[in-house]
Parts: sequence; structure tokens; C-alpha cells
Amino acid sequence: MKLILQPAAAIACLALAGVAHAQPAPMPTLLEAATAIRAHTTTSCELVERSLRAADLHQDLHAFITIDRIGARRACAEADRAVAQGRKLGRLHGVPVAIKDNILVKGLPFTGGTRALQGYVATQDAPAVARLRAEGAIVIGKLNLHELAFGATGNNFAYGAVGNAYDPSRFAGGSSGGSGAAVGARIVPAALGTDTGGSVRIPAALNGIVGLRPTAGRYSGEGVLPVSTARDTIGPLARSVADLALLDEILSGSRGEVQPRPPAGLRLGVARAAFYDNADEATRRAFDAALDKLKGAGAQIVEIEIPQLREVAARVAPVTDYEARVGIAAFLAKHKTGVSLDQLVADIASPDVAAGFRNRIVSASAPTREAYETALKVERPKLQALLRGAFESNRLDALLYPVTLAPALPIRGTEMSVTINGRTTSTLAAYIANTGPTSTAVLPGVTVPIALSDEGLPIGLAIDGLWNSDRALLAIAMGMETIFPALPAPKQ
Repeated sequence: MKLILQPAAAIACLALAGVAHAQPAPMPTLLEAATAIRAHTTTSCELVERSLRAADLHQDLHAFITIDRIGARRACAEADRAVAQGRKLGRLHGVPVAIKDNILVKGLPFTGGTRALQGYVATQDAPAVARLRAEGAIVIGKLNLHELAFGATGNNFAYGAVGNAYDPSRFAGGSSGGSGAAVGARIVPAALGTDTGGSVRIPAALNGIVGLRPTAGRYSGEGVLPVSTARDTIGPLARSVADLALLDEILSGSRGEVQPRPPAGLRLGVARAAFYDNADEATRRAFDAALDKLKGAGAQIVEIEIPQLREVAARVAPVTDYEARVGIAAFLAKHKTGVSLDQLVADIASPDVAAGFRNRIVSASAPTREAYETALKVERPKLQALLRGAFESNRLDALLYPVTLAPALPIRGTEMSVTINGRTTSTLAAYIANTGPTSTAVLPGVTVPIALSDEGLPIGLAIDGLWNSDRALLAIAMGMETIFPALPAPKQ
């Protein structure tokens, strides 16, 4: 991993933080941390130092690109003074968090996970980051990602492949791999990622935590290096659905507490042909066991068909390919990075990302404006109508499916392709196979952990709803969380 320490050197960190390799105390959840600071049972600086020590211990995960040790320590000291002086405190006062490095954080390097941008320093916070800071959160660093957020594993050839919190030799998922690994390994209680085709929910599932892809447009997308402006959204990752609900409230500006909705009486759709049949045995077994638990809790599992879902979704593909080219170029110019699109593409380090850009985004055969308009205005509404019809005709409260077709696979040998259930396909296609269609339709979705495989790797359950049902989905997920046993923490 290429770790940029901001600007405190590792030796200074060891002196300030005490014994560098002492086992840090367990990291509380986001709500637990905020409550403990308010109750004077811990301090912000204690939690920040705990995060920094954990980051040092888990350098093999390559979760961070930048760690802001000086800034985090300065901020936590001020946070603790505010508590001591009885000042009004924000809902995240003094709590350490981390941000995916395709989101602007003022004063910190911004790389997008690619070499061409490694000298750029953000001059402003993205609005989502500003909202977290306004509530008192302390950003300890910027998180690694699949290069330019174009991939589903986190195997980054510029800054190191992100290791899974449960097995560093396996990938963390992507593109928000650093976000998933940092929360899963208990380095921070929560992180921001981004999701275009599954990039929050895949790493959340593979690292045994929860994640939310909100309805597109629910949060501001300003200050984010785009993949597809029609599909992109920031999304939070944390260790409890209650934490997601709090972050959603802060990021969206919505009000109103989310109460758990018990599974009893819910109508939960399962489309096996679309989402289940190609999964590996461990994933199918975990999913079936989860359905049995939901039935036992009084939920009604509704077996449904969504005919030609993948074929219809595939016809919307020109949207992403066209918007990536236009959106990235506009971002680079707007934020005065000093890097052109051609320069950025020429310096892509990861072979899968380089091939994707060459073959689909900047090639002579890249989608035309006409093809883009057709995909966005004709084909995407067909996909959305198909999914709306499935929900409404079956009176569904949510659609369930395994987040991924398999748990995390070894980092080595999966850069371009994987074999799951006897089928070999591109790694990206395999790992966004389930989250891709509903993401293309910009539905909201939550993932919760449901099991560990026989190899000790997390498996996640996707819970999708119709547009703008985010708070209702969180209530359903919170209710489900009570019937699935908490996964054990990864070995430190």
C-alpha cells in the first residue's frame, strides 16, 4: 500500500500514541461512541487514538491512502474542550470517521485511487462531509478504493489491493473497499463510500457490516469524482442499522426516528432466477437459512419472477459509459486539478480499469450522445417500470437477494476474471451481478450480514425497496437485524 501520512511521520505517531502495536480496545459503534463522549465515559481523543492505533495494526489491509494524524488530534482536543466547557454538541461530536478518497475533504489529498491525482489537495469539503463535520465528526483519513471507483474488488494497483477485514488475503469488495475494510476491522465506527452499481453494499457485505445505498439524489453528489451522475450516490457504512439511520438523517436532512419494523406481516419478494440460481453453495445455503428465519418470525416470502431483468438493465449500459467520460472531464476542470482526462487515463495502473476505459469510455466506439439519450430516457424507464410492476403486483414491502454470488475470493488471480459455480466471467460482472440491475434503476437498498461461510467469510443480505422508501427500508432492516445473530468480530 502506498500510505500517505498527513503530514505527521510514522515515528512521531508512535511517540504520541504510546505503544504502537498494543492491542487497541474494541471500537464502539457510531451511536455508542457518540453516547459515551456525551456521558463522559470516554473522550474524543481516546477514540481517535484508538482509531490511529488500529490503522497502524491493520496496515496490511491497505484500507487508507491518507491518514490525517495531526488534524485528527487537533480536532479531538478541541472536541474534548467543548465537552468540558459544556458547549452544545453535535450528534457525532468527537467521533472518528473516514471518507472514501473519491470524495473531497478540505485540506487533504484527493487521489480518486489513481496516480495522476496524487498531488492534488482538496480546497473544500464535499457537502456530505461538511454535514458530518457540522455534527462534530472527526475525519481521520481518506480511504482506498478500486481505482477511479471502476471495480468491485478493491484491487488497486496504484495504492495497494484492499484486504478483507476477515482475511487480508481476500479482497474487500469495491469500489468502496477501504470503507468496508476500515469499518469491518473496527478501525472506525463508520465511513462514507459511494455506490454506482453496488460499491457500498458489496464491501459492506464482504466485510460483515451494514451499508446503505440511498435513493439517487437523496444526498448531495457535489464534490464526488463521478462514474455516472444518473446512478452515483454517496452511501454510509457502519456496524448497526441504527447507525445507518442516524447517518441518513444527517446526510439527507430528514427528521424522524426510525423504529424497527418486525418481520411479522412483511411481504418479502425473492426472484430466484434473477438473483439466486447462479450463486455458490455457501451463499445459497446462507440465504435459504435467512429466509427460514424470516418465515419463522412471521414474514411472508413471496416467490416472484422478474422476466428479462438483466437484458433490460443491460440496455441502459450506455448511460454509465457516456457519463463517465463527460463527468470525469468536467470534475477535473471544475476543481482545477491540473490533470486532463487524457492524462488521467494514460496513468491508470489497474489493468481491469485501464481496459474498461480503453474499450468502453474513451474508445472510438464509446456511446454517442444519441445512444446515451435513448438509454437514459427510453430504456431506463422500461427497467424502472419492470421493477415497479414486480413490487406493486406482488404487494412487496421489500425485495431480498444475496448481495454477491459468492463471499470474498483471494486477491491474487482475480484481477480480470473469476469462476463462481462453474461459470467464468469478468470479476466486475460477477460481483455486481445482483446489485447492478436495481442500482441501474436507482432503487435504494440496505445490506445486513447474515452468516459466515465455512471459511469464516461474511455473507450479506440485500434489502431493496422502491424509490424514496429509504426510511421504511431502514426500519425493515433494523427489524431483521434482531433475528440474525451478530457476526463475530474479525480476528485482530
